[in-house]
Amino acid sequence: MDGYQPYQSDTGEVIFIDGQNDAVPVAAPWATDADGRAVPTRYEVRGDELFQMVFPVAQANLAQGENPKTCLFFTAAPIPGVIWRVKC
Repeated sequence: MDGYQPYQSDTGEVIFIDGQNDAVPVAAPWATDADGRAVPTRYEVRGDELFQMVFPVAQANLAQGENPKTCLFFTAAPIPGVIWRVKC
């Protein structure tokens, strides 16, 4: 988000703050596989960008259809103005 800097708490939440101290909080990360089972995840702040890292376990159902290069994750709600990229 242009003009905002992310800060991460010890509990995993992230808050974006701009120069006027306006804040946009981001709840703790979560993710589930295609069957609704929880998948380990965490946020990673890199400079002024926020990444959600997802670590699927062997039992996770990630495939959507028959294309093994397509993954299906349900993650924390997107933030307006933030582009979410999923890399499988």
